[in-house]
Amino acid sequence: MTFRDRALEDIRAITEWYDPIDPGVTGKIRIDLQRSFRLLLDFPHAGAVVANRRIRRIVTRRYHFKIAYSLRGDHIEVLGIFRFQNRER
Repeated sequence: MTFRDRALEDIRAITEWYDPIDPGVTGKIRIDLQRSFRLLLDFPHAGAVVANRRIRRIVTRRYHFKIAYSLRGDHIEVLGIFRFQNRER
């Protein structure tokens, strides 16, 4: 599994946004994301195919972040992580 720079920026932005609000929740969000990453490693086709795109999307269980990723053979590339559906990828 690899992460595009945008996905890593998204993780940093999520941390920067939530840390001042509730530092305790940031760790919980990271656990939620990691749980979804592990799920993808075990079940790469778990995410729904995004219509008219060659990407898939999975939603984290607890905090409902959307993880956009591409799947090429056995390789998973995380494209971005976002909270709201109106954000373009």
